[in-house]
Amino acid sequence: MNSTNRNDTTPDSSGAARGWGARLKVWSETATGRLTIRILKVGLTGLIVLLLALQLYRIGWRQVVSELPTDPRFYGILLLLYVNLPLVEALVYQRILNIPYRRLAPALFKKRVLNRDLVEYAGEVSFFSWVRRASGLPQRRVFHVIKDNVIASAIASIVYALTFLGVAVALGVIPLPTSLSTTAPRAAVVAVVVAGIATILYRYRHRVFVLSTYTLVGIAALHFFRLAAVSALQVLQWYIVLPNVPLSQLVTIHAIQVIAHRIPFLPSRDLVFVGASIELARVMEMSMAEMAGVLVAATAIEKVLNLVLFGWITATENSRLNPAEPS
Repeated sequence: MNSTNRNDTTPDSSGAARGWGARLKVWSETATGRLTIRILKVGLTGLIVLLLALQLYRIGWRQVVSELPTDPRFYGILLLLYVNLPLVEALVYQRILNIPYRRLAPALFKKRVLNRDLVEYAGEVSFFSWVRRASGLPQRRVFHVIKDNVIASAIASIVYALTFLGVAVALGVIPLPTSLSTTAPRAAVVAVVVAGIATILYRYRHRVFVLSTYTLVGIAALHFFRLAAVSALQVLQWYIVLPNVPLSQLVTIHAIQVIAHRIPFLPSRDLVFVGASIELARVMEMSMAEMAGVLVAATAIEKVLNLVLFGWITATENSRLNPAEPS
């Protein structure tokens, strides 16, 4: 009986959602709707610019300038670390959505800025709107494609974090307190949890995902190896400008970065990581000034790149976006 009731209410709910969507679309095409949307866009843009400017002010320009690394390799690797996610995601969406790579890249850079400096998943909302206008694909298809990529990326991120921490601890690169030296029971629990999640996702994959299992595995694998490359580049970047710091300590600091970036809805993850890493440097008897200079410089440069790219992409978005004409 309960099953029948659920089935009976589904069409009504779906019809109500479609009716609401249709009314919203009609309203957005009116003069009031267009003006309201434009005001919201301008307000959101101003808010993002203000937040980025405040973050740069709090970091402190004098400290940034005085502690900037002089090795050009530092900045070359920093650029690679900045662009890797949008460029890899553009490869994924180019194949699935059939949108040219050069058009996807700016929208994905904007998504990156929104996710890192505004609210988590705000970038996905903006990207969803952009894809709808740029491709003309059905709203449901666009939503599920973005949702599937987010889930596959999140799974790859969690698996990579567990793999990175597990390997680093097993090899002794990251030392553990004596009381936690027995890792076999905890490893067994983690393995059971991961296996259980994988089993559930596989069993209900057709209900959760619209993309094929082959495509999802490919997306997850691509993100996994991207994260491995990011870890290698990050530790290498620090080692170039801090050659006297033991590699094990740099890997330990990167472990803090890996964990901080995977805490959901944590605001200003990069600034939280900088503060935690400076304190960890003190505990490990490292030079706090050197570590702070490297991390603050990298964070400030990223904020400047975010500010410049977001402003440029927003200013040129309308000219770049050429909606597909209905056939």
